[in-house]
Parts: sequence; C-alpha cells; structure tokens
Amino acid sequence: MVAAADTQTMQDYSSKEDEEVFMMLKKKAGDGDIDQHVFKEISRTVSLDAVRQLGVALDDNIGYLNGRVDFPILILRMDGEDLLDFIKDPSYESKMMTIFSNISIRRQFNGNEDLSVKDYFMEAVKQLTVDHGMPPSSDAFVMNNIIQPSLEAYFKNVSGDSRGCVPDDNMTTFLLEEFEKFGHILVQHLKEEPIIVAHTQITFDGSKIKKLLTNKSNLLEKALDMAVIEIQRDPKSVLLPCKEILLLMFDHLGPLTGLPPYEAIHQIDRIVDKVLMKIKAENEEQNMKIMENEDKVKHLKMLMRMLLEHIILELEANKPISVSSNSVIHT
Repeated sequence: MVAAADTQTMQDYSSKEDEEVFMMLKKKAGDGDIDQHVFKEISRTVSLDAVRQLGVALDDNIGYLNGRVDFPILILRMDGEDLLDFIKDPSYESKMMTIFSNISIRRQFNGNEDLSVKDYFMEAVKQLTVDHGMPPSSDAFVMNNIIQPSLEAYFKNVSGDSRGCVPDDNMTTFLLEEFEKFGHILVQHLKEEPIIVAHTQITFDGSKIKKLLTNKSNLLEKALDMAVIEIQRDPKSVLLPCKEILLLMFDHLGPLTGLPPYEAIHQIDRIVDKVLMKIKAENEEQNMKIMENEDKVKHLKMLMRMLLEHIILELEANKPISVSSNSVIHT
C-alpha cells in the first residue's frame, strides 16, 4: 500500500513530547489494545500542535465511530517515494488507462467534446489516493502547493501540441506518456515539500456480530434487554413502527456489533435496508407497543437477532465494506 515503515510502540518513544503524541493518537483511536493501533512513519519534523489537529480531523471524518470500533491511525509522510513507485510499477499503465477511459466516457456523456490536457490531468490526479502515494487533492494546501505548481511546471516544459486539447488519434498513448511526465514533477514537489497525512481505514466484515451471537454469557440477550429499557423510557419511541424501533435497537447495539449508526455510512445502510425488507419488518404491526406486551418484546428481539444474522450473511456473500479517511495535518 504505502512505503514500509517501522511499527512503533510505547517503548520506541524517547521524549515526553513523543510520548504525548503517541498517547494522544491512541486516545483518538479508541480504548483497544495498543497492538491494534499502528502508528506509521511519524515525522520528527511535525510539531506537536500539528499532530493535535488530528483530533479535529477524526472528529470531522469518522469521529462518530469512536468507541464502536478499533481502527488504526496511520501517520504517513508522503514525500513522493510511493508515487514514484506507483509510476514505475507494471500496474501503472492499466490503472491510468482505466482512469482516462472513465474520464473520456463521462466527457462524452456530458457533451464535453474537447477536454484539455489540464482537464484530464486534474480529473486523473483526483482519482489517485494515498495507496498510489498521492495526498488528498481535496485539501486546499495540496492543491495550491503541490498540484497547481506541478501543472505550471509541466506546461512550461512541454511543446505547444501538449498544451491544448488531447489528440483523438493515439489519445491513450499520449495521455499515458504525458501524465508520467507530470507525475515525475509531482514527485519532485512532494520531495521538496512532504505532506503529512492521517490515514484511517475501517473494515466491516461482521466478525464482531459473530462474536456477539456466539457469546456464551448470552451478552446479546442482555444487550437487547438494555436496548428495550432505553426505548421504553421514551414514550414517543414505543409508539414508532416496528422498523423504526429495530433501527433504534440497531444503534443501541452499535458498540457491541462494531457497526456505525444507521445513516452514517450508506454502504451499511443499503445492507440494513435490504435485510429489513427480507425479514418483512415493514409488514409487522405498525405499533409494537412494547411497553404493554411481553410477547411483543420477545418478537422484537427475535427480529433483531434475525437482522444481525442476515447482515453477517450479506457481508460474507459480498466483499467486506471498507471505509477510509485521509486528513492532511498542517504544520
């Protein structure tokens, strides 16, 4: 993915400032074991104040998951080496061909017959990620200090034919060759001004749900009872349709299932909605009145178990869902 770097643990830190950085990142990552969190390529040129900004970055991006799942925080020093590796990699050509092909298809669909070289480059660089060694182009600092200067430098060094529209004949070959030149300029700018990125990636594979369902201490039943009690405390909640009550319970169980709240991640929402239709939650009584009938409470908990079991099946039938976030740490 990214350039190899040493995994650092508490013993590796020699100064109080390093230790404070480490503990701060660990706190933001959650309360899991220290071995679950990888702190990669922490630059000694980054100030403590800059690292403190990571707290804001996480709160803005995936802070709603704090306490629900243990996720790694990777501090990446993007200095062009990974981007250069990508350019030299045998997969570079096929990857960029796919990107340029998609740009061309969108161009035709939108009626933009003539995209300039700059248009293609700008669209292409937006599709490169930290996996390719490219810091997020959505960050204003990256755009103003890395991408735009690289474009200016590229156009200063190319012939007139490469400045305007992309030629129709041999378009792919032209774009591949010219973008490689542009890529080397990006590499140089990153070498001169490395970008520090806080990278997080969370994968939802249903493993926590499995542990919950197979827990010998019947943890799920206890958690469901607590969720029902919480719902019963709100007179408005108990009058909701069955589907809405199930979604409330789903959110209550979040810290145990490792799943985000409903409406937090659309990929998870799609699975939940599909499963709710499968278990016919919409066809249940419109008003469960769970405070009035113990049998309805049991039925509700049974539906919740079915919901969790079917979510596991959906995640296993398809690829696990991964969500990532990249935030530039400004020094």
